[in-house]
Amino acid sequence: TLLEILQNDSSVEAQGYIAALTILKSRFYTYPFKKLKYFNKGKRALEILIDENYGNPELHYLRFSIQISVPKFLGYNSSINEDLLLLKNQSAMDSLNKKTHSIILENILSSGQLSNEDSLYFTKIKNEL
Repeated sequence: TLLEILQNDSSVEAQGYIAALTILKSRFYTYPFKKLKYFNKGKRALEILIDENYGNPELHYLRFSIQISVPKFLGYNSSINEDLLLLKNQSAMDSLNKKTHSIILENILSSGQLSNEDSLYFTKIKNEL
């Protein structure tokens, strides 16, 4: 249903969520080649969007969320630190509305992927919202 709703939205963020949902769609197939097909299709789309809209924090958040959750053998985990660095950039994050910013911060904090320093930083920013 969400995919259908997003198909009518041409915003970069909507296209990012479509790419992320395409990756997640791969989980529902049992045939490995079909799984890989959807995974790679979504990954390519998300990477193109990030290349074309590098400063968009929501796209980096989507990639971060995916990369921390997919199996390591897929080799899609090389941008976790890059994405965290961009998400720490306050000028990029200030472009988000307060609710989206808060949700992203909460999810980053609950990811279990942060150093103590990063955890303190994101907690401080979340508390200041």
